[in-house]
This record gives sequence, C-alpha cells and structure tokens, in this order.
Amino acid sequence: MGTKENKSPWISISEQLPPEGEEVLVRLKNYNYSPRIMFYRKRDKIWVEEGDVYFDCYVDGDDLWTPIPDLEGLIMEYDQTQIFIIRGLNDCSIHFSFTDDGLSVSVFTRNGLQGEFYFNEITLKVFAYAYKMHCEKIRELNEKERNS
Repeated sequence: MGTKENKSPWISISEQLPPEGEEVLVRLKNYNYSPRIMFYRKRDKIWVEEGDVYFDCYVDGDDLWTPIPDLEGLIMEYDQTQIFIIRGLNDCSIHFSFTDDGLSVSVFTRNGLQGEFYFNEITLKVFAYAYKMHCEKIRELNEKERNS
C-alpha cells in the first residue's frame, strides 16, 4: 500500500515504521481496520492510544498507518444562511446546514463525488444521548482504574 503506483496514503507497517511517539492514523488488522489515532512504541512493538482510556495493541504485519494530515490548511466558513463549511486539502469539503428541524451534511470529494446525509431532531437527540452515555462510561472506567 502507500506506493507511488497506487497513490494510497496508507503505509504498511511491514514496509516502514512510523516515527516513534508521533501520533498517526492507523488501521489495525486486529480491529478490522477501523481507523484510530495511536502512536508506535518501538521498545514494546505495540500501538498505544492515550486519552481518557489507555489502550495498546501488538503490531501485526498487516497494520496500516498514515501521518495525520496538517489541519492548518483547513478553512472554516460560516455565513448568514446557517451553513458551516470545512474545506480541506485537494478540494474536499464538508457542508453542515442547520435547518429548523435537523442537520443536513454534504460531503464533497476531490473526484467530484458527493454524499448527502440528513439527521432529524430526534436522531440528533439520540446521538447526543448516546454520546453522553459513552462519556459517563469512560469516566466510570477511568475512576475504577485510578482506584485500583
């Protein structure tokens, strides 16, 4: 992966190690390649994720990583029409449009592809509740870990 022929941003861990201690975006074989932000610890040959929960995982030869893109190039816009736009690299952008009864999200890729998502008020309340429950569980786990 990550070769010049296919222009993929993903680098195989078997081809190149990331800089030690630098957070990178990873896709781990052991976690079905679900993206995570972690750093590589050379002495233990593990991926480490720090934050509210400490997590580590042994490196697999099929793991992938890529540097976290520089977010300095992002341009955020907000206008009077209640549209919030985040522009990224390569002409990619995300448009958030706040309506009276929900949120509309449009994603535009550099290839001209577009994805449209709409979340009504009830769905947004469910997301907010689920996030609140997640945060409470994380706080509870952290408290148990500190007390053990």
